[in-house]
Amino acid sequence: MKLKWFKVLLFTSVLSATVVWPVTGAPVGERGSPQAISASSVSFSSSGTSQSPIDFVNPLTTIPTNKEIQSIYYPAFLPEIKNNGGHEISVTDNLSFPVSGSKITINGVDYKLSEFHFHTKSEHHVNGTEYPMEIHFKHNNSSGQNVVIGVFVESVTSPTNVNETLTALFDTIPLTNESVTPASSIDLNRLLPSVDSRNYYHYSGSLTTPPYTEGIEWYVFKTPIKILKADLDKYIAKFPRYERLPQDLNGRTIFYK
Repeated sequence: MKLKWFKVLLFTSVLSATVVWPVTGAPVGERGSPQAISASSVSFSSSGTSQSPIDFVNPLTTIPTNKEIQSIYYPAFLPEIKNNGGHEISVTDNLSFPVSGSKITINGVDYKLSEFHFHTKSEHHVNGTEYPMEIHFKHNNSSGQNVVIGVFVESVTSPTNVNETLTALFDTIPLTNESVTPASSIDLNRLLPSVDSRNYYHYSGSLTTPPYTEGIEWYVFKTPIKILKADLDKYIAKFPRYERLPQDLNGRTIFYK
């Protein structure tokens, strides 16, 4: 029963490539809106000078302690999931249960998880190389400051060490126009690299879809999680490819831990 509901939840969320916890103060954009979707990679021009994504290239600077991620708290929780006609999936704390309180902590400041979504192919590159998918977890604090965690997804042909959570995304076709509370809780930690493989890049940038709001602090894990190529192909066949091309660094520092 637990696996069945888990698969329904996760595949339902991927219908719109966006999962949303409505949280006040979250910036507009990055919601998979029609104007942000393209059949191929695009430039999405902006006059800003601290735009995202970027290509992570040398030189890299050791991250100072006050910029490090101190903790990631993604507890298991029971949400309410609503499929809005297949255009957007809203996932909120079910008021019949305690709120999840998902957050990350940086320099003693908590940033609550507001939503997560997917891009195919990856928006960030590493030394000119892109991955077939990238997941973005967006967070914000009580002052409206925003932090995004990025996770690369690697396509593989062997089932060894594939991410079971991502695999579950493609196992069940969800119902439409329906609200669901899963029978068992879910754990978003399963969409992150293992605890011993969480080295990351950090820099200051922007949203990657309109309005390209700057002042976003990015943390992108170096180690990708894995998905079977066949499962990724199923996703790509259903949902348009959309990603923004890497932007000029313009003298910004790339930190690394």
